[in-house]
Amino acid sequence: MRMRSNGFISCIGRMIIKAACVLIYFSGIYALFNRIFHACGVYILFYHHLEKDTENFERQIRYFKARYKLISMDEAADLLKSGQALRERYLVVTFDDGYRDNFLYGMKIFEQYRLKPTIYITAGPVEKREMPWHDLVWNMVFRSRKRSVHIRFRDVEFNTG
Repeated sequence: MRMRSNGFISCIGRMIIKAACVLIYFSGIYALFNRIFHACGVYILFYHHLEKDTENFERQIRYFKARYKLISMDEAADLLKSGQALRERYLVVTFDDGYRDNFLYGMKIFEQYRLKPTIYITAGPVEKREMPWHDLVWNMVFRSRKRSVHIRFRDVEFNTG
C-alpha cells in the first residue's frame, strides 16, 4: 500500500517554519539580529551599468530609500570626519567607470528619488580612446562563436559552459 504523505509532510513543514518564525520574532532574536546586521553607519553601494529598462534599478533604489537615508559621498565624508556617533543608516550610491548609460538611464531616477550618486570616470581609456580591459573581455566572451569559454587568471576562473 502506497501512502500519500507528500502533501501532509509539506503542510507540517510549513507549520514548523511558521512556528519557528513566530518564536524567533517574539523571543527578541529577530530584534537582536536586526540591530547587528542593520547597524547604523555609512554604507556604500556601487554599480557599473544601467539597463535601458530601469525597472529593476528603480525597485532597488525605492527599497534603499525606505530603509536608508540616501546621501552623497561628500555628505558621507563630512559625517565620518565629524566623529559623532551615527544614529541612522546612510547609503551612498556610486557608479564605477562612468558609463554613458549611468546618465542616460539613471537621471530620471536620480531626480525622482533625490539621489546624489557619485560617478567615477575612468580617465585612461577616455584619453587613449580605448575600451576598459573588462569591457574588452566581456565583448570577447559574449561575442565569441564558441559554445563555451574558459578563462583562468591567477586564482580566478570563469567558465561559461
